[in-house]
Amino acid sequence: MKSEYGQAAHSSMNSIFKTPKRISITIPNEIHRQLLERSDLEGRSLSNLAAYLLESSISGSNGSHGV
Repeated sequence: MKSEYGQAAHSSMNSIFKTPKRISITIPNEIHRQLLERSDLEGRSLSNLAAYLLESSISGSNGSHGV
């Protein structure tokens, strides 16, 4: 039987892995301009578009090799 502390720690760890994470990156001005233009055309935020493109790239749905 787990202690109350052990259950709380386990629960806390699970929530850490399920929570979206925030990162900061530096990109060239031209890429930023292109992302802004595309996000405008698609009616989504720049952040949402960037997250979508990263996820798509990693999952291989853009024909890229996954990690």
